[in-house]
Amino acid sequence: MAISIEQFKAVLSGELLLKVQPGADADQVVAIPADTLLFQAQFERDGADLLLINDFQPTLRIVDYFDQPQAPDLMGPSGGVLKGSVVETLAGPELPGQLAQASDA
Repeated sequence: MAISIEQFKAVLSGELLLKVQPGADADQVVAIPADTLLFQAQFERDGADLLLINDFQPTLRIVDYFDQPQAPDLMGPSGGVLKGSVVETLAGPELPGQLAQASDA
């Protein structure tokens, strides 16, 4: 199921806002309105949201992206796809700076 471009809204902060449907199935694909917003972006986590940050373009905020059971794939208008697992890696860890420590127990 693709989320249409019509669901994008401009917000006062200059971000483009997209809401992922809650409880989306594993086949969900999030449609990104421009290939440059997808393939030239810096990926960041902001809580449960995914930010796609591009120079000279509005930041794209995908609300609740990381609240899904499985991260949805992102697809540009030319049909290019970034798998959800790749997006999770590009966005970095949920809690950066935290390390696991082995114990002597």
